[in-house]
Amino acid sequence: MHQLKTTVIMLCSALLLASCEKATLSENDTDTITGTWNWQRTDGGLAAHIHETPQSSGVQKKVEFTADGRYRWFTNNVETAQGTYTLQQQACIHDGKQKSWIRFSAHPEQNRLVEVLESNVLLLSDEAHDGLQDQYTRIPNK
Repeated sequence: MHQLKTTVIMLCSALLLASCEKATLSENDTDTITGTWNWQRTDGGLAAHIHETPQSSGVQKKVEFTADGRYRWFTNNVETAQGTYTLQQQACIHDGKQKSWIRFSAHPEQNRLVEVLESNVLLLSDEAHDGLQDQYTRIPNK
């Protein structure tokens, strides 16, 4: 059992270190993050081994980013937060490289490192050695 726990910790540490190597957006790329994103899952935490999904938690979450720098968070289709956001560069604690961050004006506890931003996938993580990563998928425009 101890060997399994050690292996899991080592694997999670390697994944966290590798995650800082992924491409991120620049401060001028707000149009690529613009849109509404559905939460798919949250994973991580070396000690807690968190894996949550809408199915396992019974909670639906989404976040909306507008081109004019505003955001809105929704939980079960009820708006739970709003404000402005900025994209800033900051050194990643894992490798010291500059990475893009989303800074939320009214909810700094939600500030996240952008691990991946593709046309339909957004991965956000907190900056901690045993941190969490949230995966979102873009809701297509109607």
